[in-house]
Amino acid sequence: MSKVKVVLEHYDQTLKRARKLRLEVGGKTVYTPSRTLSLKEDASCESRLIRYNSLRGINEIYRRLTKEKLDEIDDNPAKLVDFGRSLKNVLNRPECKDDVSLLVFSYENKNKNGGISQNTVPKKDEIKYLCNVVSHPLSDVIVPPRISGLSGEKYLEFLKAFFEQLPSYTTNAPMLGLIPLVARNDFDRIANFYVEKGIYSYIADFQNQNPLDAYIFAGMIHSLSDFITKEYKEDSYVHALNIPSTRTRQKVDVTPAKDIMTFAMGFDSYGTSHLPQKLPEKVVKQIMERRAVSGFGPRSPTATPAVFLGEEDAEVFRLFNRNDYGYYRSTLADLKTKFPDEEHISVKFDQLFDEKVSEYKLQKLRRVFNVERQALEAADLRLKIVEDSIMKHIESKKYARDGVKILNKMSHRITDYMS
Repeated sequence: MSKVKVVLEHYDQTLKRARKLRLEVGGKTVYTPSRTLSLKEDASCESRLIRYNSLRGINEIYRRLTKEKLDEIDDNPAKLVDFGRSLKNVLNRPECKDDVSLLVFSYENKNKNGGISQNTVPKKDEIKYLCNVVSHPLSDVIVPPRISGLSGEKYLEFLKAFFEQLPSYTTNAPMLGLIPLVARNDFDRIANFYVEKGIYSYIADFQNQNPLDAYIFAGMIHSLSDFITKEYKEDSYVHALNIPSTRTRQKVDVTPAKDIMTFAMGFDSYGTSHLPQKLPEKVVKQIMERRAVSGFGPRSPTATPAVFLGEEDAEVFRLFNRNDYGYYRSTLADLKTKFPDEEHISVKFDQLFDEKVSEYKLQKLRRVFNVERQALEAADLRLKIVEDSIMKHIESKKYARDGVKILNKMSHRITDYMS
């Protein structure tokens, strides 16, 4: 099996989990830390709006795939061709020719007609189709599909069947192992399975949990990486999947940007979460009340009158400030003074408030604004790591203080053999 070539170029002496890697896949070379860009058919996606090569490197193509969709394309040759063409159109974008593309499928086979709607281990025919789908010739690496809701034991059962069928669809392809957020014993079994297959680089699915909070899972990933380095003299590349940003309905003016700390936690790249964030209970209750009154939900003779969100709960967005690692509310006065336009950026501050642009496009621009500045910060972090000054750099960020405490603890747990 062909491997993803990973070379550890430097790790920071002040925070040894932070490192600069050289990642080589299929003739393409990428350096980390790298902010992964979401790539879609949508012309307003991150990878298509961010144009400067210095901020590019890794694309994440995330597709939700259902059993119904598999059956649909299996029964209809025209839809099968359309499905393949849509993937080709995304993976073959000219601006991405030098980028490494990660094609990640999230598979669902929930039985919506049953009493309990949850995913199960795919049957043999499903697995064959999944092997065929993930083996797209334009994808740089193969990634086993994520299947939410499966226990670690059940996911390992799926992996064994998946790898049994995969050689019929592709051979000698570079692979990344997908590791779901599971219990310790299940993690060890999944990790051992990948290692025995000669797979030493991984995608860690944090499932909308920040690594600072899910530090135990992060620690298990680090332990696996350390083991591979010690026993096999191989370096591991680890991508963090489904890393959330801050909530958008908080009343405070500035909240800590926990997502950018993913790099300092020892992960080489991360992308925008593809999972919906849960709304605060108060907001959910108000939405349900308004739907009931409007006739979009269950009504009763004592239906609650319509409740309108107050000004403090109005829809806002947040802007990432890489000078202090804070997410700022969009409604703050003098906000522009906090966000001067930097060189080599594609999305300017004034574009975020352009009344001539549709709300849909504005939402995309606001997301890309943050991603682009996180990509700039990733490029700076590569320099700080080589200078052995990443801890000093992060300590200078006003809203990173709580994260620094965790980083200090994790820094001391690393074993010396990485040197």
